[in-house]
Amino acid sequence: MLPHYMIPAVFVRLDMMPLTSRGKTDRRALPDPALNSTVTQACVAPQGEIEIALATMWSELLNIKRVGRHDNFFILGGHSILAIRLLNAVAAMFGPQLPMSTFFASPTLQGFAEALETSNSQGRSAHLSVPHISRNGRREPSYAQQRLWFLTKLGGSTENYHIFRALRLGGALDRVSLQRALDGLYARHESLRSVFPTVDGRPTVQILPASDGSPFVILYVQQGQDQESVIKQTALQEVAAPFDIERGPLVRVKLIQVTENQHIFLITMHHINSDGWSMGVMFRDLNKLYDAYSTGQADPLDPLPIQYPDYAAWQRLQLRADTLKDHAAYWRDNLTGAPVSIELPTARPRPSQQSFAGASVPIHLDAQLTRALKTLSEKHKVTMFMIIMSAWSAVLSRLSGQDDIVIGTPSANRSHQQIENLIGFFVSTLAIRIDLSGQPSMERLLERVREATIAAQAHQDLQFEQVVEVVQPPRRTDMTPIFQVMFAWQSNDADTLDLKNVETSVEDIPHNVLKSDLDLELSEQKGEIVGCLTYSTDLFDQERIVRHVGYLEAMLRWMTTNTEMAIGKAPILGASERELLLETWNSTEQPYPDNSCLHQVFEDQVELSPEAIAIVHDGRTFTYRELNSQANGIACQLINAGATPGDYILLLLDRSVELIASQIAVLKIGAAYVPIDINTPTDRQAYIAADCGSKFVVTDESTTVPVDIQGMIIRVARKQEQTAEMKIDSSGSTSSSHDTAYVMYTSGSTGQPKGVMVPHRGVVRLAINNGFTEVDSNDRVAFVANPTFDASTFDVWVPLLNGACIVILDRETLLDPHRLSAALDCHRITLLFLTPALLQQYVDILGPALSKLRFLMAGGEQGMVETYAALAKHEGRVCAINGYGPTEASVYSTAYRVTSATGQLKRLPIGRPISNTRVYVLDEFLTPVPIGTVGELYIGGAGVANGYLNLPKQTAERFLPDPFTKAQGARMYKTGDLVRYLPDGNLVFLGRNDSQVKIRGFRVELGEIEARLAEHTLVREAVVLTVGEGSDNKRVVAYVLAEPHEDLIRTLRDFLTANVPEYMVPSAFVRLDAFPLTNNGKIDRRALPKPSCDSLVKCDYVAPQGDYEIALAAIWSDLLKVDKVGRHDNFFMLGGHSLLAVRLVSIVRSSLGADLKLHMLFSAPTLSALALHLDGVMASSAQDD
Repeated sequence: MLPHYMIPAVFVRLDMMPLTSRGKTDRRALPDPALNSTVTQACVAPQGEIEIALATMWSELLNIKRVGRHDNFFILGGHSILAIRLLNAVAAMFGPQLPMSTFFASPTLQGFAEALETSNSQGRSAHLSVPHISRNGRREPSYAQQRLWFLTKLGGSTENYHIFRALRLGGALDRVSLQRALDGLYARHESLRSVFPTVDGRPTVQILPASDGSPFVILYVQQGQDQESVIKQTALQEVAAPFDIERGPLVRVKLIQVTENQHIFLITMHHINSDGWSMGVMFRDLNKLYDAYSTGQADPLDPLPIQYPDYAAWQRLQLRADTLKDHAAYWRDNLTGAPVSIELPTARPRPSQQSFAGASVPIHLDAQLTRALKTLSEKHKVTMFMIIMSAWSAVLSRLSGQDDIVIGTPSANRSHQQIENLIGFFVSTLAIRIDLSGQPSMERLLERVREATIAAQAHQDLQFEQVVEVVQPPRRTDMTPIFQVMFAWQSNDADTLDLKNVETSVEDIPHNVLKSDLDLELSEQKGEIVGCLTYSTDLFDQERIVRHVGYLEAMLRWMTTNTEMAIGKAPILGASERELLLETWNSTEQPYPDNSCLHQVFEDQVELSPEAIAIVHDGRTFTYRELNSQANGIACQLINAGATPGDYILLLLDRSVELIASQIAVLKIGAAYVPIDINTPTDRQAYIAADCGSKFVVTDESTTVPVDIQGMIIRVARKQEQTAEMKIDSSGSTSSSHDTAYVMYTSGSTGQPKGVMVPHRGVVRLAINNGFTEVDSNDRVAFVANPTFDASTFDVWVPLLNGACIVILDRETLLDPHRLSAALDCHRITLLFLTPALLQQYVDILGPALSKLRFLMAGGEQGMVETYAALAKHEGRVCAINGYGPTEASVYSTAYRVTSATGQLKRLPIGRPISNTRVYVLDEFLTPVPIGTVGELYIGGAGVANGYLNLPKQTAERFLPDPFTKAQGARMYKTGDLVRYLPDGNLVFLGRNDSQVKIRGFRVELGEIEARLAEHTLVREAVVLTVGEGSDNKRVVAYVLAEPHEDLIRTLRDFLTANVPEYMVPSAFVRLDAFPLTNNGKIDRRALPKPSCDSLVKCDYVAPQGDYEIALAAIWSDLLKVDKVGRHDNFFMLGGHSLLAVRLVSIVRSSLGADLKLHMLFSAPTLSALALHLDGVMASSAQDD
């Protein structure tokens, strides 16, 4: 009647349904299903010896009375831990050790039995037995212990690797029996008595005598003390107190007696000797021992056939054998090319040393969602772990913008029945690489995660420590290798005390120690999924992580009903965040004359202040009345020549009164002006003229019009007499504020320029009540921008529409800092626009002059924090503004007012949307991305252009309907710029979406290298590019304006090596006297010269220099088995790894007497850099003596 996945796994019989006050079924009041309510679907008895034997195993493990041959292990309540125990039991009884994948391929009793029979018939390798080894001689730790020993030595602290439990015990506790039970437990498990002394730079294992007894302390709460305060303080001290891994013991127990019948049981163990599964083993053994001793019985536990040291020795033999070559090959192939790190948005920069300090946010998924997820798991034959892993990877992909995600997950690694009941460090970590490319559906993603998980589990015999050595990821002290996010699904429910006549409850003591940047831990309890997301407090704040938890829950809810839709379409934003992004931060509406054209607003200003000075240029002044009259005269010329509304009229004029008057004139007749740079190549001028179909060219008396430009030439006289009173009646104009006012040509991806049609209202909204510059009639604005650069729109129309004065400065003045300083002072200029490139060059020279301005505008390319910080050193009233906006959105779309705190930022924000402008940060599905996540910037509002002239396809691609506003016919512009929101609502520009740079797996922001170079005293300015095609040939090249220096390249290379990761150090440095600039004053990156051989940082052999380099080279040569070590060689590039690093430090200490720290090698992995550290250590030691 129904498909199998729709058949309930549990049936509960009730006499009547609970009802609400309105008589409806109260679903929330329905009781939790009892364990014995789990039923099989049409239970069919097992058939054959194997099925019957397996059914008995299932029944015992799952605590179910009856198991049918069609029953599903996971539907009956099975999980990964129980699956491991079942596989071990099967191996002990039948011989072959089946892989975990068998369960996923054949989860029913019948299917599993058939898989077992097939395995037997194929002669699958028998279950391997762990032999008992001699306790004489030197013993080595397991590989997992070895790594933890190394990490403890590296970090100098053990708290990060503590396993802690706090339990409240109520009732008549027999403390003597508890002591005996603990002593018995201590004697039973050699792992609890293992310590790790260092011998010859290597860890060894020593087992303390059992006769010493367990480290057990009883603490009594004194009368009058605050009980809860004592409990919490003691617990926090216990969890934080370090262990001495060389001397031990590495376990401690403290019992706090609160009252006669109330105790707090605290146990702390070092992870090097224990894991999560071990806690269950320990409590089970402790329960049995206590119950026996408290009733006068003997030790009831059977002797352990092997101990952890036996396993460690067996593991090393296994890993040295050829049998693990296939595992190594799998991990090498699987993780080759994986991202080095996950680029999650953070609240703070990543510190140079990972601290593991953390905090956590609780997670609670209600019973309804939990049931829906169970149904989903049954339908798609996946586990709950796989479902949550899929959702978590999808969320991480959305947050990072990466479609290749690696997540670590703990694996019990107890694939032998002999070790099930041992306490020890068995747990390993599997790196699950998840492919989210191609925007898969959730159904497809579940398949990918299922396949990746099964494959990883099939190759889990190779320990994570060996995986790291096989893969050889870049060694870094600021993050964990291979992955930085973990997910653990806790399936083991037996990790608590259950002492006779004693009630036990968990005491909530915070112990937020991280294993990575983000640790997600979940489990099912009482029909609900609960847990927490623990986060690095170095990187994240609580508010951000609370949102992350919300994204995960939203993704899981969406999955239950949308498995066939692309995961990128899942709406993960909460209502409050969506409101903040789309409405609150876009509340920019301000009154402005949105129905008026530019010339009409200008004429209103003429009426208001006809005799006010409108323009100053080259010793001439023009009032508003005179400027309007000249514009009227030019308009009459155009009309008489046959120009009509809707025409496109070329303006071949440089910055001048005639240019401004011509712009106004063209608008007065209902046409649109098209500025052309008089210095641009004639073929480009001709292309623009032909593209816009202009029939008229307005120019002055001295400019030669290229013969390729067709159309009537109208020359504008410079003589003052031309400004006699002339009038054009605009009151009856049919022009609309939505009409195109001008066409600005910009570079196109096809190689030909494209014309952007900018409407009147876009410029009016820029000038009137714009929200970032309060220009009035007292202001004097410098007109310095190239007329074909959209910043000229600001220089002209902002002052004209506000009754201010325009001061026109020529190119020679602009490019001479001393002349510019004099002009600023002479003309009492209050507002100046400069490109960041010019501002950077002028800030030191013109600092005092610039500080006297009212507004200093910069924009057009990414500004630098250091530039504004230098400006802030000069006292003055200037309000510095970093603006952003493409031509397609009418000059400025966002603006950021620089403050005294700006100097503390890593990147200069581009600010918030200006008045009557909306901005959206969206993904490829036009969905708003979470705060802090990188997305593409879309711009809406009144400033959006009308499109590209004669390019309907490109217009349709870039100018889209705005779905986030109620305004009829509203559109938004797709910028192609990558940005992210800061928590305060300011935007940060990150680059273009088609120019991301990856160097050896790292995503590199070239601006960061530029900023670092600019910090060097020899460097005035820097530009960093990549050269070469393909990932293998791509190189980073730095262009610097720097003082002459005989060893500049080596100096800058060493400086960067000390300040950035080595993959960010350019391979070539090119010194220039000046950067080539475009006509708009921007750095012309295309014109930068190719690096020559002299610019390259070569990797050829350079002999070690000085005693320390020579000594270190000899040690490296011996350790790394390398014949010749050069001074620029990298320890890890030569094959060094963590253990060799420890041995190196040990040898240096013994042979040179230097207390070299392990972290020094990671921060300075080249021979010369490490020698500098060694020199400092020796010098410091000599001073102390």
